[in-house]
Amino acid sequence: MTSAQKRRLRDNLTSYAFLLPSMVIMLTFLVFPILYALYISFHQWFGILPPKYIGLENYRRLLQDEAFHASLKVTGLYALMVVPTLTFASLVVAVILNQKIRFQNLYKGLIYVPVIASATVVSLIWKWIYNADFGILNWLMSALGLPERIWLGDTRLALPSIALMAIWQSLGYYMVMYFAGLQSIPPQLPEAAEIDGASRLQIFWHITVPLLRPVMLMVIVMATIGSFQVFDAVYVMTFGGPANSTSSIVWLIYQKAFVAFQMGSASAMGIILFLVIFAISIIELHVLRQKFEY
Repeated sequence: MTSAQKRRLRDNLTSYAFLLPSMVIMLTFLVFPILYALYISFHQWFGILPPKYIGLENYRRLLQDEAFHASLKVTGLYALMVVPTLTFASLVVAVILNQKIRFQNLYKGLIYVPVIASATVVSLIWKWIYNADFGILNWLMSALGLPERIWLGDTRLALPSIALMAIWQSLGYYMVMYFAGLQSIPPQLPEAAEIDGASRLQIFWHITVPLLRPVMLMVIVMATIGSFQVFDAVYVMTFGGPANSTSSIVWLIYQKAFVAFQMGSASAMGIILFLVIFAISIIELHVLRQKFEY
């Protein structure tokens, strides 16, 4: 072995040594749990006795489980509320903050603060805001002469209330993504369009939006994945109620696994959720990539 080959081997070993801790963590806490969940999904297991192989029985039962179908519907409605609103709102906020305004960094910091806050803490704060007796939202409604609402106790309002909180908390995260995309747009393009007589709305629609389409694609896919995994807010604010109107699929997985101890059924739900998210993400990437090509 030549000295150059020895040096290359030493460099490769050093690189792998630095990667080893991350690889071990990923294998232990990501790859192994996924494979084990897939294994358990073909078994009946209550967490104590050894798993009993039952083949596709867990999946067959889920096809006939009305609670599972309802949770898919709830999660889909939640995603339809959150994803489009979050995609548009974060873009608008990023465009506004990209202008030369006073205290720009302060505004960006304030909007980003909820992102780094604990989801449990944020949920508790909004649960207090929505409180029907002494919540600030009903106080504002009363001050404006509007009827007060039982925000988290009404089957029609509970899910939109959680969606509003999720939009507020995640807005700063996607705003930063858009803001980075806006910073990468050459300033000569909007300046040239402005000289040619284009309005701000025309510049935004015909220059800014097309150049931000790759970022927008990433925002839509990531927001969709996050929406289908909603759990913390449901656990803290509504516990799946009222009348299961906020029972998301992850909440149902939690109930099956850690309340009913039906680990096989819960694992099968997790695998189906993974396949649903994967399929939707692939469809979004395929459709939006074609539409966003410029």
